[in-house]
Amino acid sequence: MSEEKSGGSNRRVVWVLVILPLWLVVSTLGGLWLWTQREDELHEPAKFVTEVSESGLAQELRTVLDRVGPRHTSSEAGRTGLRRMAAFIEGTLGPDNAGYRLDRVVGPPSDGDSWPLVLATLPGGDASPLWVVAAYDQDPAGGGVEANASGVTSVLAVAQALAGEEPARPIVFAFLPHGYDPEAPLLPMIELLNRKRGEPGRMLVVEAMGGGDRGLLASGRSAEALGHPAIDELTTVVGAEAICLTDDRDLSSILFEAGNPTVRIATRSVVRADEEDREVPAAGAHARATVELAELIRRLASGSK
Repeated sequence: MSEEKSGGSNRRVVWVLVILPLWLVVSTLGGLWLWTQREDELHEPAKFVTEVSESGLAQELRTVLDRVGPRHTSSEAGRTGLRRMAAFIEGTLGPDNAGYRLDRVVGPPSDGDSWPLVLATLPGGDASPLWVVAAYDQDPAGGGVEANASGVTSVLAVAQALAGEEPARPIVFAFLPHGYDPEAPLLPMIELLNRKRGEPGRMLVVEAMGGGDRGLLASGRSAEALGHPAIDELTTVVGAEAICLTDDRDLSSILFEAGNPTVRIATRSVVRADEEDREVPAAGAHARATVELAELIRRLASGSK
């Protein structure tokens, strides 16, 4: 065999035994790096925006009242209802629907059971987050229709409507398992919420949203909490007596006492514990109030102020 043929054969051997495996390793590593760079994009859930509609909101409210059922810790049916309600919130806002990445936080125990704090965050700029809070339980003594079912369905509808937006500040939609049931561990729940909240930011507590002649009412006991032009322009600011002189167990009042710059948003004063609260609000009024709520949240999250 000539030296020329022998040299060519040796080069082929070097290619097969050294260069080709090295090329395969390098190309594989390069592909993995490119995949890693795009991983967040590939796994980002699609955002399915659903505008607030009268029929859609009425259907969600009926689902809560009829299919979810009672939502409290005082009976097995109520405890089951809390589990159903948490699942309903997660299903409505999760990756297969509105497309939120959810943070499901184990709530404080109650007689060996617990229900989650569900957080759905709409990413935004560097300003402190806007927290929009709704409790998904009810006082077992009443129907809980106006006190909280109308409010929590309004917040769900707003989260669906805003899903595709890019606000100047993050919006955290927080759904608490305890807020109205007097037997539930509310204070441990608020401690958990505050640990998750971290950096202080405005907090809206959305309650009765059945509609009314005055539109949205904003009440609170903190000048800082009410210090935004959108509050004055889009709501009627009422005094703290709308809360503290009506029911000292009101969720917004308790959150304020725990150090949160809280504003209560509703269309009426606090539903008293001795009210029957089983009348379903008019669908049109509920939808109008929810549209107003969406615009208020959009404005509050639109700038650094």
